[in-house]
Amino acid sequence: MAALEIPSRNREDEVQLLQWLVFLRVVVSAFILLTTLLIQLPETLIYLYVLVGANVLINLLAAFFIPRVQNLRLLTYFLIYWDIVFVTILVYVSGGIQSPFTFMYILSLIYAGILLYTRGSVSASVICMLLYGGVMTGQYFGILPSFVYSPQSEVRLQIEPPEIFFKVLTNGIAFFISAFLSSLISEQLKQAGQKLREQQTDLEELQALNENIVHSVNIGLITLDSRDRISFANPTAQRIIGKPLAEIHRKTLQEIFPGMNGYIKSEGASNDGAKAAVRSDVYYTTPDGMRLFLGFSSNELFNQDGERVGKICTFQDLTLLKKMEDEVNLADRFAAVGKLAAAIAHEIRNPLASMSGSIQILRSELKLDPTSESLMEIVLRETDRLNSLISDFLDFARPAEGGEEIVDLNLLIEELVNMLKNNPEFGGNVQFLKNLDRDVFVRGDSAQLRQLFINLFLNSIQAMPRGGRIDVQTRHIQDAASDGGGKFVEITLLDTGLGIDEEHLSNIFDPFYTTKDDGTGLGLTIAYRIVESHNGRISVDSKVGRGTRFEVRLPSD
Repeated sequence: MAALEIPSRNREDEVQLLQWLVFLRVVVSAFILLTTLLIQLPETLIYLYVLVGANVLINLLAAFFIPRVQNLRLLTYFLIYWDIVFVTILVYVSGGIQSPFTFMYILSLIYAGILLYTRGSVSASVICMLLYGGVMTGQYFGILPSFVYSPQSEVRLQIEPPEIFFKVLTNGIAFFISAFLSSLISEQLKQAGQKLREQQTDLEELQALNENIVHSVNIGLITLDSRDRISFANPTAQRIIGKPLAEIHRKTLQEIFPGMNGYIKSEGASNDGAKAAVRSDVYYTTPDGMRLFLGFSSNELFNQDGERVGKICTFQDLTLLKKMEDEVNLADRFAAVGKLAAAIAHEIRNPLASMSGSIQILRSELKLDPTSESLMEIVLRETDRLNSLISDFLDFARPAEGGEEIVDLNLLIEELVNMLKNNPEFGGNVQFLKNLDRDVFVRGDSAQLRQLFINLFLNSIQAMPRGGRIDVQTRHIQDAASDGGGKFVEITLLDTGLGIDEEHLSNIFDPFYTTKDDGTGLGLTIAYRIVESHNGRISVDSKVGRGTRFEVRLPSD
């Protein structure tokens, strides 16, 4: 049976081909009945009805079993060989050598070529020639009764052996050529279909790869149509924007990122139609109020014909990078100011102490009129203020190396809160709410840490001239992205004060930067230096009219 082995084809295609074969066989059966009625074969009509009925019944049974049978190969051979037997009987009962249905052998061989390819179809052509020759020989020798177009059905056909030989030979050659050509075409179609399926699979894999890249890349990607409306946004873009595609689809870039539409429209095409990427930065506030710093890049989008169909925009959340850049710049400014402070602070303090002492001696020894007394008070007060400023200068300039003692932050914060609550300067208008985690210890300099939180508390209190509330919280956190195991203590101070303007927010840690009339601009700068010296981080978030939130992270002991 090796010669009759059917080439590989998937089951779905095999089932579909067999179903088409059954359908065509039923159509052929109808054609036979119609032809019989037209050419009027009265003596063979009953036989043809029986034969066609049997053929239709077998095909209906085959149509039922095709989707259910496991061995489609066996069913295919059965249908092909039954079709050959059916045609042979049809040719026999319709006149043998004079039958008008001899051509139907060729239809059977075409089926065999499609379903069984070269080996199966050539074998089928040999069987067709043997059966056809057998019918001719049987009729000639009277072994088979002859059906002719006359009432004398038993009359022996007047045919000669050369005529029978010629008929069998010519039809046999036609059978073989039909089988060979149909199988050749079928195999070529199969190879073409296989290549097409392979190309389709490659294309689908490439499309899937492209989709996976677009959906997996950690960069926001947005496409705009020819009217600069959003047509697509990948998951990263949707996550950064904070809205699903359904909410931003068909919206302009201006509606999502205010100010970006003008930037996109300002791009100019080059002489050759190509366009380099245009980059820009933009601040974006998410629906939940988070402020992000995004880096944008835009390119023209062209189709395969080189026609412009829109734009493609990529953007990335650079908030942390921007924050690190600001911290580096701030450290550079700290270094510059620190050198200045260290150079002049001691040179100013000694003469200032002499001036302050001399004025106090003069005040005690001289009798001054009220105006002079008032002027003397102003000089002493401003001298003390200048001395305080120089002390802050020295605190800022002093190399702040964290100590090695274990500091209980909860106890430290409790002491500071009690001290501030009982200070009459605040008039009892500030309410403190504490939410302190258990066993919050850090390794560092207790005096510096005390100074850190005093500065932060005073900044919050001064931002609430009419009173308010300060929420202070301590908790243990895990930060796997950090060095040293990632165990930190987080201290949060949240006030209900006036808030800080967005334009001032990035400068609050700068030396001498203050919005207060009587401020030195060093309180938060010193706080920053203390946190930095303890290998920690400090951040601030503020909204005008909603208050300010300071967050300090220190390595946990």
